[in-house]
Amino acid sequence: LNDEKQLFLIKQKDKTYSYKHPELIYSLNNSNSTFGKATTDPFGSFHFSLRIDSVNYILTVTKQMKTFLYNVGPFIDKLACDKNQKLWVIARNNDLLVFSLHPENSKNYLTLLHNYKTELHPINPRTFAIDKYQNIWVGTRSSGVYILKMDNLELISFKQLSVKDGLIDNFIYSIACDKNNNIWAGSQN
Repeated sequence: LNDEKQLFLIKQKDKTYSYKHPELIYSLNNSNSTFGKATTDPFGSFHFSLRIDSVNYILTVTKQMKTFLYNVGPFIDKLACDKNQKLWVIARNNDLLVFSLHPENSKNYLTLLHNYKTELHPINPRTFAIDKYQNIWVGTRSSGVYILKMDNLELISFKQLSVKDGLIDNFIYSIACDKNNNIWAGSQN
């Protein structure tokens, strides 16, 4: 549970008392700081985008309530974990980052494995989803959707879908993959 400035833990979600007295986990004292997007990983840790004075971080909070900050730089639009226990992050400067997770490492929970910025021309990513085949569906600000076919961490191919292919708009705000592997995209129109 969080607001723009504080991150709280509800220890017993079925107990009303826990909601009245949440445990403070992390607090932002700087007026130019805010929490953003969040996701969980298979090890029970949470990952939040965090902005402090125009610098963007991934804040990781483990089950043991240890916290780690990783400097990403640009604004983070989305974070998600794949079925191979990797954390994927899309950021506003055309970064598509993938991290390995190391819950056993008390100093470096996240290790950057690759940034796909050089493999992809500037696509202005805003959101993404990972389907059951580990394809990455990237929604963009002005170019529709890109489907990235991956083999482990190697980008094998990518395909673009736009209004020319039947999308109603090229600005994709949200994208999701359901349990039947259908891809759902939300646009501004």
